[in-house]
Amino acid sequence: MSIKIVGLIAVTLFSITVFTGMIGIDSNGKLSNHNQIERQKLIEKLEKKEDSFGLTLRERARLAKAKGEGEVTLPQGETATWVEFGSFNATLSHCTAVIARPIAMRTYISKDDNIGTCYKFKSVEVLSEAPPSKYPFNSANIFPELLPVREDEFVLCRSGGTVEIDGVKLNAIERRFPPLVLTKKYLVFSEFSKDKKMAALCYGGTSALVINENGTMDTLNGRQNNLKSAVDAQFSNSIEQLRNAFRNRAHVEK
Repeated sequence: MSIKIVGLIAVTLFSITVFTGMIGIDSNGKLSNHNQIERQKLIEKLEKKEDSFGLTLRERARLAKAKGEGEVTLPQGETATWVEFGSFNATLSHCTAVIARPIAMRTYISKDDNIGTCYKFKSVEVLSEAPPSKYPFNSANIFPELLPVREDEFVLCRSGGTVEIDGVKLNAIERRFPPLVLTKKYLVFSEFSKDKKMAALCYGGTSALVINENGTMDTLNGRQNNLKSAVDAQFSNSIEQLRNAFRNRAHVEK
């Protein structure tokens, strides 16, 4: 009799194991199909909110994670409306032209839930220097990771960048201003603070050109703009010709 009972218990346990395996119990003892239903509800809830009101960055990360995605690209327009480049004479009256190389960066989430990036540049050569900007810069706001800012360095911040939230990478790509490359040199037109530690772009994403190894220049996103057209027409897209022209201009003004 005892052998029959033991056998019955064994068969019963085997049946339970097979049954629970069929319906799917996870390591926490919860039904996996229940988890899938809850995850689908979360996806539908967040997608509905996205269509109606938009999502915060943290909610975007939750939605991506629920879908099993580890990285999301977020189209991000410029956070300000910029005046377009007009002429070099007008620009150099209030903008400093400098050849510089980014040597460090710090991406952050702003108070209004946008992604931004601050770059620390090392100045290679100042081609034309304008008076300090009237913009109220505050050097105390420089991220500790970018300190110290030495005499030949400055910090410039722009919208866009990549942050990670709860294991999900969020990439905010600004159409006219893709990420800068730390190993490259750039021609940058910026307004500087009085202490020259901080700078602001004069024309947003069209304020800078990347300098190629052969001395030519390209826009940051590969699309022609007013600044690049002027460089092509007046200086044959040559950084050397532009440098000489700016030096002569400075000499005449003195």
